[in-house]
Amino acid sequence: MNMREALRKDEGFTLTELVVVIILLGFVLGVGWTMFDLAARGADKATEDAWLSREIGQPLEYAEKIYMQQLDIRFHDSANIVQDPRWWCRATTDRDHDDLLEQYIFQVTTDGRLLVTSSETSDSPTPRTSIWSTNNVNRRLSSPIPLFRYFNASGVEISGQPVDHIQQYAASMLITIAAERDGETVIDSRRVYFRNQ
Repeated sequence: MNMREALRKDEGFTLTELVVVIILLGFVLGVGWTMFDLAARGADKATEDAWLSREIGQPLEYAEKIYMQQLDIRFHDSANIVQDPRWWCRATTDRDHDDLLEQYIFQVTTDGRLLVTSSETSDSPTPRTSIWSTNNVNRRLSSPIPLFRYFNASGVEISGQPVDHIQQYAASMLITIAAERDGETVIDSRRVYFRNQ
């Protein structure tokens, strides 16, 4: 091998080789970016789904289970003050079938909380209050959306009637939850038919 051939082997990459390497590098980076973007979108979607479930889905499902098998609904609090039936409703039930009555109060507050207070009337003198949401906007929208609307056995809405009338004749209710995330309002409803009415 002469000196000229040795120098030629050490000259580096040809233009064609560089172009091929750049194309391959671009392809690998493009695939990598696409995979990263898909993973980020998937994570965003999973976060949104978890938020929807926590803020709206789970509370609706829980309220449906309670109100479906309630023995009665009332709108008087522990101090016997009548609460607005659009935003506050107490149900008495034997949800766990232990012959001990439980009371559940679902309510939305003006500061954006969705609260559930529960107790077994026989063995829990102090009710437990859980905050299901701090993003509730039922009462804060320009046109507020009632958490509860009530209907008689014929399907006629009786929400505007006196509370005694609602307590006596309500056969179903529509529960609507509105929550806000990133400036967007999400609303979902569930119609609940009372089994024991």
